[in-house]
Amino acid sequence: MITNYKKSLLRRYHAVCRQLGITEEEMEAIKESYGVTSSRNLSEAQLAHLIDRLISGQNFTQTPDDNASKWRKRVMAAVGAWLRQMNKDEGSEVIKAIVCRATGYKSFNRIPVSRLRAVYYEFLNKGKTADAARLLKKSITDYLEMSN
Repeated sequence: MITNYKKSLLRRYHAVCRQLGITEEEMEAIKESYGVTSSRNLSEAQLAHLIDRLISGQNFTQTPDDNASKWRKRVMAAVGAWLRQMNKDEGSEVIKAIVCRATGYKSFNRIPVSRLRAVYYEFLNKGKTADAARLLKKSITDYLEMSN
């Protein structure tokens, strides 16, 4: 049963989120940082702490034990490098779409670290393979030019 105090905290939390312009995706990330899927699952103490953090302007996207944002940046860099090697467009939305497609997730920010890590290393390997193929092609064409 939800107490009146918790109901008022939930209303306050949602009002503060609206006032600060926090998107649904950002609210999901906040809930994930607390390990819950719904704000109703937060305790009264957690809600009060969360509201205080929101009002004081603290960042929720990167908690000390969560390095997901680091891996997101690494994945974006690896995919961007691979796209540059392929002479393709490398905008952030294109990169996010590629990563989402590779992992099967619809939202880039919901991809877990383990999947980000796998995609990162896969695109690093793709880049190395493309470099090796390019060098091989160059050496073959150089050899053919010299033999003619």
